[in-house]
This record gives sequence, C-alpha cells and structure tokens, in this order.
Amino acid sequence: MRATSMPDPTGATLVENWMIVKSDHAWSGGRACGSYTDPKGPDASTQMIRVFLTKSA
Repeated sequence: MRATSMPDPTGATLVENWMIVKSDHAWSGGRACGSYTDPKGPDASTQMIRVFLTKSA
C-alpha cells in the first residue's frame, strides 16, 4: 500500500490518496465472508469514517 497526503496552507491534511498495490477488484478490508471484500486490508470503511469524523469539526 502507498499512502500520500497533501496539506493545506496551515499544514492540516487536505487530501489523502491510498493506493493498494496488487489487490484484487474488491472492497479493501471487511469480513472474509462478505461479497467482493478483501480482508487483507487496510479497512477502507474504517479509514473513511476516520476522515469524515475528523473533517466535520
């Protein structure tokens, strides 16, 4: 996985880009019993919630 971020003028993270290398066409993270999920992670749902909660303040 490669992750990069771009800061705004104050240094706070403005944009995050996560590139999951050599991953099948599936939702990253999640339960192995789910349809089209890859439990090897990172957990995309957890990361999206983290971003939404930190950016809503």
